Amino acid sequence: MLFKVQNAGKIRYIKLNGASYSTFLRQAKEKFDIHDETNVHLMDKTGTEVDEDVFNNVLEEKSDIVWTLADASSVNGALF
Repeated sequence: MLFKVQNAGKIRYIKLNGASYSTFLRQAKEKFDIHDETNVHLMDKTGTEVDEDVFNNVLEEKSDIVWTLADASSVNGALF
């Protein structure tokens, strides 16, 4: 499967065979040269955070989505 992922204003395709949340995040971090230990959040095109427990449901419903990676510190700061 091909996924579009956005980070820091850049959009790239990621190719995965069988997508799991952890595999998706690992491949996305690799594609954007984000360190493994960096905590990121995954969001859909509306800016809603997508957690591991709903990832596959969102993926099935919105196959054409552009996923966004956001640094956890910027997301947490925006919530308060």
